[in-house]
Amino acid sequence: MYDRQDFVSVPPLSSNLTLGMSPAKTAVTVPFAHKTASFRVSNVLDLGSGKGYLARILADGFGLKVCCVDKNKDRLKSSLRIHKLIQQGQVSQTSLGPSGNFHTVAAPIEEWEDFMDEATAFFRRNTRLDEKVLDVAVVGLQLCGDMVYRVIDLVSGCSREDIRLCAFLVVPCCLHKIVSLRSKAYQTREVCMENVYKDIQEYLVERGFGNVHLGYLNIGITKSKEDIKQLLQSLDEAIAAWRPLLNLETHEEPCLKSSQVTNPLEELSKLGQLIHAHTTKVGIVYKPPISPDNFHACFVEVESVTRSLVMLVSLCSQLIEEKNKYSTLYIQKVLDEVNALLGTFSVLNNELSGLLDIQDSDADSTRLVSVAKIWEICDNLSSLVRWGASGVLRAKFKESATLLADGLEEYEEWLESPSADNGDFFEESDHEDETEQKEVDADLVSNLN
Repeated sequence: MYDRQDFVSVPPLSSNLTLGMSPAKTAVTVPFAHKTASFRVSNVLDLGSGKGYLARILADGFGLKVCCVDKNKDRLKSSLRIHKLIQQGQVSQTSLGPSGNFHTVAAPIEEWEDFMDEATAFFRRNTRLDEKVLDVAVVGLQLCGDMVYRVIDLVSGCSREDIRLCAFLVVPCCLHKIVSLRSKAYQTREVCMENVYKDIQEYLVERGFGNVHLGYLNIGITKSKEDIKQLLQSLDEAIAAWRPLLNLETHEEPCLKSSQVTNPLEELSKLGQLIHAHTTKVGIVYKPPISPDNFHACFVEVESVTRSLVMLVSLCSQLIEEKNKYSTLYIQKVLDEVNALLGTFSVLNNELSGLLDIQDSDADSTRLVSVAKIWEICDNLSSLVRWGASGVLRAKFKESATLLADGLEEYEEWLESPSADNGDFFEESDHEDETEQKEVDADLVSNLN
C-alpha cells in the first residue's frame, strides 16, 4: 500500500490500455501498475483480478507475465477478450505476434495450491532451463473487505520451492465489510478506517513481511457530510427531471440520451441486479450513527448507484425509441416499474440525508423499508425480462379473464334470487349515485338559506 505522493507524475499510457475504464478506475489502476512495474519482477500474480484492468496494463503496457486469478469466469473471459483486441492493435502497428504473457485461472483464492501449480507452469514458459526458482510479485488491487486478510494469510503461508515471492502490493476497499481486526495490537479496538489500515500494517509484520510501508490511497479526496448531502440532492433533482420523460408520449426532440446496446432487455436485467447490489451496500454503510471515517464510503456507494440509475434511464430511452419491436403494453409496464424505482430512490435519498445527522443507532429502520422496496422492484424488472412481451400480455389476459369470471359469477347469483335484499343488479350503482346527489343538493340548499 502506497501513499498518494507515490502516484504523482506517472507517464501516460496508450488509450487502448485503459479501454472501458472509468476516469476514477484509471486514476487508481495506472499509478498502481507503474508502482508494480517499478519492482522489476517479470512475473506477476494478480489475485481477485476482476475484469483484468490492472493485468492488461502490466501485460500489454510493461511486457510482464501476468496470471489473473478470479472466481468469476465471465470477468476472466472479458479480460482475455480485451487483451486480444489490444494485441491485434499492436500486431497491426508493429507486425509483432501476440506476446503470450497473459493467463487466467478461474478459481477462488482459497484454492491457493491448485492454481499456483498452473500459475507456476505459465511463468516458467520461455525461461532458461537452469532457472529453477522464479521471482514472483503478488498484487491485489481493491481487495474487498476481509479478502485482504485472506490474501495475506495465503501469501505468508506459501512455502513452494520453485518460486520466490519477492514483492507484495495490496490496496483494500469496502472497509465497512471488515467485521473484526486481526493483529494482536488492534484486534480489540473499534473497526474504523484509521484502525483498519494500521491493523493491516501490524498484521503484515506479524505474518513475517519485511519493509512494510503503509499509506492512504485516498489522501486529499476524502468526503464530508456536506459533499454527501449535495450528491443526494443532485440525485433527487435528476430523478425529478427524469420521471416525467419516462413515458410513451411523442416528444418533438429526444429528451434523454439513449443507449445503443444490442440487447436492451438483457442489459435491463443486469442493471436490475446491479442496482439491487448497490442498494444493499448503501443500506449497510448508512447505519447510524455514521462516523466521519465512513463518509467517503457513503459518498462512493451513492455515486455508484447514481451511475447505475443514469444507465437505466438511458436504457429506458432506447426502449421507448424501439417500442415497435416489443409492444406498447410491455414497454409501459417496464416504464411503470422504473418510475416506481426512481420514486422509491427519491424517498430513500431524503432518509439517507437525515441519517447523516442521527446519533441514535435505533433510528435506522426507515432506510431498511426503502431498501426492501427497491429490492422488490429490481426483482420485478428481472421478472419482466424473463416473461417478455408475450408473457406480460398473457398475464393481462389472465387478469381480465379473472375479472370477467367474477362479474359473471355475481350476475348468476343475482339471477338465481333477484329479491329485494339483493337489490337491482343493474341499477345499484345508479341508485347510490342518485342518493349521493340528493344529499349534495340538500347541502347546497341549506347553505343558500
